[in-house]
Amino acid sequence: MSRCRSYAPGHTVHWIQSRLVNEFLYYFPERCSRIRLTDLGDGWFETVLDGEVRRGWNHDTSSVTAVVLESMLDNVLFVPESGALVSAHHDGLGETGWRGILYPAWGEPGQEIADITVRDCVVRS
Repeated sequence: MSRCRSYAPGHTVHWIQSRLVNEFLYYFPERCSRIRLTDLGDGWFETVLDGEVRRGWNHDTSSVTAVVLESMLDNVLFVPESGALVSAHHDGLGETGWRGILYPAWGEPGQEIADITVRDCVVRS
């Protein structure tokens, strides 16, 4: 089985990135916003941030699909400090936990997919 070991945007979340995202969510939840995503296929998706269409990519297409589905339930937060997307889980008792973090490569507002540069995966066996 091969796995990507790149921590560049659009690839695997490093544990330090994860810790920083969780700290930001804990200390500044009011700065995060719930967003909805549209799956464009092959790891590409789009959303509206600050009134502008933004496209993003992640190498893990199944994770992108899962986050898109979670966003339809209003369970995805955009973390502006890092650009991360976080799938939220609500336990029914007022507590929120996090299912996963997606660290996309983002294009500029209105930028087309063909113009967004993404890095190839770094694979190890």
